[in-house]
Amino acid sequence: MQKPTIYFHSNIISPRVTYTIDFIFKQVLHWDVIVSSDISEIPKNSVFINYSEENYSNALHIFPHGLLFQNGFDPTVVTSMHEVVDKIKTGNFNVDIFSFIFFCISRYEEYLDGHKDKMGRFISDHSILYDNNHGLAPWVDITIRWIFETLNNKYPSLELASGMTYRLISTIDIDQAWQYANKGFYSVAGVVKSLIALKFKNCFYRLKSIFKPASDPYYQYETIDKFHIQNDIPRPIYFFLLAKRRNTYDKNHKSSNRALIRLIKGLSQNHTIGIHPSYRSHKNIKILKSEKASLEKILNTTVEHSRQHYLKMSIPSTYRSLLGIGIHHDYSMGYADRIGYRAGTGYAYLWYDLENEHVSELWVHPFQVMDVTLQKYMGLKTNEAMEYFKDLVKMARQYHTPLSILWHNSSLCDEGIWKGWKGVYAYFLKIGK
Repeated sequence: MQKPTIYFHSNIISPRVTYTIDFIFKQVLHWDVIVSSDISEIPKNSVFINYSEENYSNALHIFPHGLLFQNGFDPTVVTSMHEVVDKIKTGNFNVDIFSFIFFCISRYEEYLDGHKDKMGRFISDHSILYDNNHGLAPWVDITIRWIFETLNNKYPSLELASGMTYRLISTIDIDQAWQYANKGFYSVAGVVKSLIALKFKNCFYRLKSIFKPASDPYYQYETIDKFHIQNDIPRPIYFFLLAKRRNTYDKNHKSSNRALIRLIKGLSQNHTIGIHPSYRSHKNIKILKSEKASLEKILNTTVEHSRQHYLKMSIPSTYRSLLGIGIHHDYSMGYADRIGYRAGTGYAYLWYDLENEHVSELWVHPFQVMDVTLQKYMGLKTNEAMEYFKDLVKMARQYHTPLSILWHNSSLCDEGIWKGWKGVYAYFLKIGK
């Protein structure tokens, strides 16, 4: 198998064309690609994709829809893409697959659809990728796999190799580093409150956590590492919430907390550490910048990784804010209420700024399943969650696409509504490795 050079011909070479082709061939398939508007530059007997109205022999011919040659937004595109998606879902790829892929990873539909949930998030069932039969499958990666197999069949002597690979990626959000420990006044107040309410068992756990923080229900970091080492899976990325003020949504320890500082520094030795922007920071770049600076002060290095708290994200404003403070990797591309592939792909990709028609420096890292989605939004029991995940792994392996999970240290506590969910995480790593 060899790494080929692909020749891509289009009469118009727009930023959208270049962006889409680079994503497919360079970032996913790991092939070299030469894009040209001059047909005379295409060598004979080369791997040749023709993206124009003209017919050329020995080429994979894809008729352009027009989306990749446009600027700005056209509401009718969403309707036409519905038709494209319907065909692809039936295995008919005789459509403009390049416009389809661009439509999905640019999140074109999210600019035009004004329907949001109560937290201002794009609603999953408004996406053209979602339906009751197929859920949110990796339709972009399925399409890229079709391109790879079609070119292999067309040029069998070349034995083209694919860079598409399945792998499991774990990411952990730390909303509270400890449930009871290292909270100063709040720790003592919690004990008193439990005593007054005659909740002696809860009082015992609180006192135990205060005097031995490693026994705190949310202190699961060593357990997480053990699970990853046992299954030979790369250690997770941690995202820490460092809001300046406590409120209903932000209940983290202060960034000046010495125990928290030791924890973050210790984890940074073997893990990537990112910021988990607070609920209030969503529309306030000053707060966002301050929280990132707090984490950088602890780590004594630049922080480039981030995931939005509660997945509060609005394109393009959120991405512009992140870029404005020096974030180059965001992990918020997924839904709170559904599992699956929001952008149709498990691969990281550069965000394309549709309003300014240029490729940004922000890498978007999609995730496909979150603990809260399974337990709260879908109302699944632990055994049911395992079955859902088994199906996701099967699909990801079938189409050679990454599968990324979002978990919380708090859901590994094995108490209350999270009783048994530590075992679910362990199971995910075991079958997903």
